[in-house]
Amino acid sequence: MGIDVFALNDREIGGAVDLTIDGADEIDPNGNLIKGGGAALLLEKILAYNSAFYAIVADETKSVLNLGTKFPLPVEIISVARKSVENALKKLGAKTTLREGVKKCGPVITDFGHWILDCLWDFPVDPCEMEEKIAKIAGVVEVGFFTKNHPTVFIAHSDGTVERR
Repeated sequence: MGIDVFALNDREIGGAVDLTIDGADEIDPNGNLIKGGGAALLLEKILAYNSAFYAIVADETKSVLNLGTKFPLPVEIISVARKSVENALKKLGAKTTLREGVKKCGPVITDFGHWILDCLWDFPVDPCEMEEKIAKIAGVVEVGFFTKNHPTVFIAHSDGTVERR
């Protein structure tokens, strides 16, 4: 169709993009997100945080009051650190599960060769604070909380209306 495709490192775009449009697994009232249900959170965060305009499109089922109590927060980890990362996450109140591949014996492997731990909390957490705490754990590559670059969010409702936040 004549659309040029570039990587972030290509000289033509110099590490930044004009627009990123994506979905989210959960969206809270403050514009914080959980992303990474498809195990691509590292690349999604790189693109989102290097975009001049960042938009999220989702249906009303993705809009929640609190992140991480219903949809699991993905945490991308180095495989050899699994147990130590799990222990640290449990100290933060998370229940962790190693994400397993469907019809595959073993864990999901990300595009960058890492594993995903899915985390759920029985109580609401502050996603900004928790993102910082989890990111400091040795062996964590990336966290599925997106709290530093709030997108323009478009929520499609079942009555056909679209809410812009």
